[in-house]
Amino acid sequence: MVLERLTRCQVAVRYAIGVENIDVNVATDLGIVVAIITGYCVEAVADHCAGLLLTCARRLVEYGCSVHRGEWSYVTIRSIHRLRGQLVGFIGFGTIARRVAARLRGFGLLLEEALVCALQQGQTAGAALDLVAQEPPTADNPLLRCGSVIITPHTAAVSEESRQAARHCVCDAVMAVMSRQWLPFVIKHGITPRFPLAS
Repeated sequence: MVLERLTRCQVAVRYAIGVENIDVNVATDLGIVVAIITGYCVEAVADHCAGLLLTCARRLVEYGCSVHRGEWSYVTIRSIHRLRGQLVGFIGFGTIARRVAARLRGFGLLLEEALVCALQQGQTAGAALDLVAQEPPTADNPLLRCGSVIITPHTAAVSEESRQAARHCVCDAVMAVMSRQWLPFVIKHGITPRFPLAS
């Protein structure tokens, strides 16, 4: 195990929000404080979600492609509905979802299977996704064959400001431990750290 070889390690800060690739229980047993960085990409992800929703709702990709094909007519594109008055649901309403709601007052998410079914049956006008169940998607993923679906490669958090904020968060976490202070976003509390930290 990598963690067991890091005999002088005091803190493991995940350069993201999740800790899927850190064995928190092993780290806890070893007295290594595990923390995450939060907030660094909230605005970028909310911007991305809002952009995807508008792009999909206004058929911007379809219109852009039609112009490049030499067409100049709105009748070549399927019907468009204004956003005002549309009912949109949130699955989960955390920080990012609230930011998206503040921008657009709505953004919907569906399970992939239900989404594909709704698209194929014409119950859903389109979808804009930044992540899919299996990444990268396999060639036979039905979402790739739906013309009204926009998929970006898990890049919603990407912005120069987010990268810089993430670096600052990691540095702040390391400095906190070096100063014997508890981190603001510790994953598992009740841990006995290798070196005593102030309460």
